[in-house]
Amino acid sequence: MTGIMGKNFYQDQRHVLYREYLRIVAVHQPPVFVMENVKGILSSRIPEANGKPERIFPTIRKDLAEPCRALEEDKVYQSLKPFHPGTDKNYNLFSFVKESGPGGPKDQDFVIRCEDYGIPQNRHRVILLGIREDIDTMPRTLRRSSPVALKDVLQNLPALRSGLSKGEDSLKAWQAAMKKNMPEDAKSRLAQNDLKTRLEEILSGEGFDSRGQPFVPHDAENGKHKVSEWMSDRNLGGVLQHETRAHMASDLGRYLFASLMTERLGATPKLQRWPVGLLPKHRNVTVEKGAVSVSGFDDRLRAQAWDKPSATVTSHISKDGHYYIHPDPAQCRSLTVREAARLQTFPDNYFFCGNRTQQYHQIGNAVPPFPAAQLASVVADILEKSG
Repeated sequence: MTGIMGKNFYQDQRHVLYREYLRIVAVHQPPVFVMENVKGILSSRIPEANGKPERIFPTIRKDLAEPCRALEEDKVYQSLKPFHPGTDKNYNLFSFVKESGPGGPKDQDFVIRCEDYGIPQNRHRVILLGIREDIDTMPRTLRRSSPVALKDVLQNLPALRSGLSKGEDSLKAWQAAMKKNMPEDAKSRLAQNDLKTRLEEILSGEGFDSRGQPFVPHDAENGKHKVSEWMSDRNLGGVLQHETRAHMASDLGRYLFASLMTERLGATPKLQRWPVGLLPKHRNVTVEKGAVSVSGFDDRLRAQAWDKPSATVTSHISKDGHYYIHPDPAQCRSLTVREAARLQTFPDNYFFCGNRTQQYHQIGNAVPPFPAAQLASVVADILEKSG
């Protein structure tokens, strides 16, 4: 609901997407509804007739609380009235993570920080719980849990190398490409961070002569966290859709540098602190007299850290892996479909259809199944109490 602007942004958008959701609630009057959106909706503004921007979220809350009133002038809703149960009901809105005080929840109370609820990912989403006004119940809130790091859900997967998008794709060619694309200024920067020996070990090591398969036979113990047990299916006897992408040879040096620095520092340096020899040839990156300046995004290349939850997995992962570099420098690649699926907490026996780009899209656009199951449990309790 934040992508279209114009004089009547909210009305236009309601007509296209949001109004349809309101119609469903208003016509069917379900006991409970759940609505999810990105965190940015809390600060999104729309231009009013007087030219003064106004926040959209208070209007959304009002409409969801009184859906029949919101659609009084909607012709489609009026045509659907024969399917209406007969009485216009309003809804009380609740947060899944914070008990409501006097006056109801504050806007910020609807934000769910997934990393606080057993998800190996920093993912913040606005999720509303609506309960019909004639149902007298106070929903329980989600129980917080200890953080889940990448290593808890990825470290037991088979190690793989990436492919090469051009030329020969072999272990020997892959290792040669890493060496060739690690310039001297990058080696010096790594040496300054006590990573010279680690770099030499990787460049001279045996490497991983496998890029994975649609099914990789594998047997490994579950992680220690509840989400690991929830995702696991030992009956599979292996791992589904664990195959690497092919990368440009020039990106291998960047991936290796980013993952090594992240292994040492816990985070990938911003592009301003990168060695000039590894800087991507982007229009927003310029170098003048040895000084690097970046306009706009300065973390286009980002390795994930073993000991932390990952960055938010979005559909952009389908375009390239620059923001989702594997934490193991020796693998020097982006995340596979299965690794991305684990960060989104899809069960290991969930099979994604379509080509790889479509698979990444499905994963990035999804509500993570593990927190979704927790939300569904709250809704089930309400439905059971309401009879």
